[in-house]
Amino acid sequence: MKLKIYNFLYLSECNDMGGAEHSLFRLMQGISDLGHNVILASPRHGVLKRKCKDNSIETIDIEFPQLKGQGIKAIFNIVSFLFKIKKIIKNNNVDIVHSNTARTRFYLFFISIIFNVKTVAHVRDLQKNRFEFILLFVINKTIAISDVVKNMILSNSSGMCENKLIKIYNGVEDLSDFNSLLNLRTKHNISENVVLIGIIGRIEDWKRQDIFIEAANLLVEYKNELAFFIVGDAFREEDNEFKEKLIKLKSKSPMNIIMTGHVDNPFDYLKNFDLLICPSDNEPFGRVIIEAMSMKKNIISSDNGGGSEIIKSHRQFSLFKVNDSNALAKSINEMLSCDSIEKIVNDNYLNYKNNFSLQSNIKQTEKVYGDI
Repeated sequence: MKLKIYNFLYLSECNDMGGAEHSLFRLMQGISDLGHNVILASPRHGVLKRKCKDNSIETIDIEFPQLKGQGIKAIFNIVSFLFKIKKIIKNNNVDIVHSNTARTRFYLFFISIIFNVKTVAHVRDLQKNRFEFILLFVINKTIAISDVVKNMILSNSSGMCENKLIKIYNGVEDLSDFNSLLNLRTKHNISENVVLIGIIGRIEDWKRQDIFIEAANLLVEYKNELAFFIVGDAFREEDNEFKEKLIKLKSKSPMNIIMTGHVDNPFDYLKNFDLLICPSDNEPFGRVIIEAMSMKKNIISSDNGGGSEIIKSHRQFSLFKVNDSNALAKSINEMLSCDSIEKIVNDNYLNYKNNFSLQSNIKQTEKVYGDI
């Protein structure tokens, strides 16, 4: 039975295209394609905003000021926000408001209390939250993107309100036929016999790009056979110090390590890689892992967090001990000499099709909307 047509308002205080924003954009596209009316409320500028406008998704400008540590100012910000959001909800006959980030989840809490709308919160990060129980209790439904995140939420809430919580994995489109016009070998004058190994993601200390560089240095005997790419940049002021650390590590490395900075086309880089590395420390999910699976690319991930949850088979080759550059270097060496890479890649692709397709993500999320 087809779900009735709803008017949705999605909240995001971030317009930079990280994993959470890519997931939100594809969810909004999918929900819109099902015939529902979709609006994104987010700050004025940013890539997410432009992508929505380019794809006929309505957008509204609104700020979500920081609340933590703001005292009286936080109360003013909340009241100001509620006046603005009331007008948006009324003028657009909004049925369901869906938050995508930790900060907008707190604003959603106040929306849930004051306005006659249903509310859904996405939790995409691993964070200690002393307000977890009250957030779960008040918001109609909370979606965790992995068991790792779900268990953290339940730990924060002392196991209460589990019935208000559901796990829905992120999903991505099938990229097995993706064609790229980018040729990294030509661009960087790298010969065909060199293996391209990459990491994709924002530069943040928990992403452990430093472990990636340290592991590369341990493979110096293969200096002429390997090239390493760090794709991504620091977006927050507090991450610039870690970025500088990476630049210094790279400058001292004997290996061919290329830092691309921010790119608008990460799929093009992924398509060029022979091996993707995900060394994060306690990754909440690992969207780039399922993107690589979907593109039929080989993967090595740290053995905790979302990576360990996503990778179901060939774990002896595909997982390494978290925060251990020696273990990562050993895994890279073993993977490159493994004679069953094709089977590993094909099994990972089947895992993607069964568990992490975009269609499954949208279908499950739409069901949540209907059930509340």
